[in-house]
Amino acid sequence: RDWSSDVCSSDLVTIAEDTSTLQSSTKTKTDDKQFADTPSTNNSVRIERTKSAEINPPKILYTPISVPNKKELPENEAVIPGKNNVSIPTQLPVVPEKSKDPISGSWKSDKDVFKIDTIFSGVKKLVYKGTYNDRVSINGSSRNDVSMAYNFDSKSKGLIVRKKNNREVSYEIKDSVLYIQSKNNTKYVVAFGYSAIKEEMNFELPENIQVDIQTVYGDIAAKSIKESDIKIKTSHGDITTGDISGNIDLRSGYGDIEMQNAHGNIDIFTNYGDISGEKVFVKEHCVSGTKYGDIRFQLINKISECTLNSETNYGDIKIKREDLKTKSGGQIMIGNGTTKVNLKTNYGDILIQ
Repeated sequence: RDWSSDVCSSDLVTIAEDTSTLQSSTKTKTDDKQFADTPSTNNSVRIERTKSAEINPPKILYTPISVPNKKELPENEAVIPGKNNVSIPTQLPVVPEKSKDPISGSWKSDKDVFKIDTIFSGVKKLVYKGTYNDRVSINGSSRNDVSMAYNFDSKSKGLIVRKKNNREVSYEIKDSVLYIQSKNNTKYVVAFGYSAIKEEMNFELPENIQVDIQTVYGDIAAKSIKESDIKIKTSHGDITTGDISGNIDLRSGYGDIEMQNAHGNIDIFTNYGDISGEKVFVKEHCVSGTKYGDIRFQLINKISECTLNSETNYGDIKIKREDLKTKSGGQIMIGNGTTKVNLKTNYGDILIQ
């Protein structure tokens, strides 16, 4: 509606329910300040003004009215109480979808033999933390789910006083990440005889899944995991891998590290142990180091494509390849290629093939 001052020239304006027309009537002026009483139509608003006053729209015309039956009006049509029976629609805020709540559970046992065999689906990353594992194995294949097999076996003979016997394996799935943790608090006081504890964890999983494995004691073996992030760490134990590719990070405190058919970016470290790699192709970088141990690498890369830096404080460095043969003590730096290969040991020999 056009509410400019020239819409009506009358002294009294009546706004009816039907606003398709504005009805005007002129009344007799009784004095300078008052207008004569004039009956108005039903549901009308009576506005008194002087001729010079500007007519402002009633606020009710712009107030949303909530009613049971709602419908949208054309853009240019006003909202009229009692006629349109509508309210002005408002846009509701977009509420982000909540992530799924974590799924968790656990298995507990105080028996001498404890076994678990189960399957998890919808997993894109596996994170495992163990304490006293004799062996943890990870095998990739063309499957879509993750299979977990846990085996605990305790044997004893003689006069045994069992001080504490408690084992637990727990899991949680959150945002497609499977968290597995095993705890073994079994302890024995042997008066006469012997006791032996064996604990193993085996995972069968998709070959392109992300893997993060950590143990305190025990060996770890990984095989057939491709184009993924692979992190394996143990404080006391050996690490062996075969047919793996991606971003490879292998670390041991006390133990050897062995690789076969590895492809990608490689970081390998051990404090006390040897490092060996067969048929290793470095994509962008390889950093390998040990404090006390030998390093032996069979590189598929051409030496001309690499920047090779090998160093030992106490030992010899040998390069035996068809494209390069040399030996030295201390340090050898060769090439200026885009692939960076750094091998270092404090006490040990380095052999590059």
